[in-house]
Amino acid sequence: DASRGLAWSADGLAAGGDDWTVRIWSSAGSKGSGGEARVQRGHRAPVLAACASEKGVLFTASADGEIVTWDSRGQIVSRVAGHSDCVW
Repeated sequence: DASRGLAWSADGLAAGGDDWTVRIWSSAGSKGSGGEARVQRGHRAPVLAACASEKGVLFTASADGEIVTWDSRGQIVSRVAGHSDCVW
């Protein structure tokens, strides 16, 4: 599946996907070359955009018309719904 909406988060690279997920990829470090650290599920359509705050909060936007806020553990904190079209 295609990756969209890349953003550096506290845990690594966050990538929105056409498979409706947000995948967090760890960066290369002392433990090896990095890799997929976590898959976050919560959207109902492809994830088109991602943005991370300095405090470890991740925001994602989707073709489902929602913006989802995630905490640093990958749990959904809130949703903003009501858009009549995709959110980029």
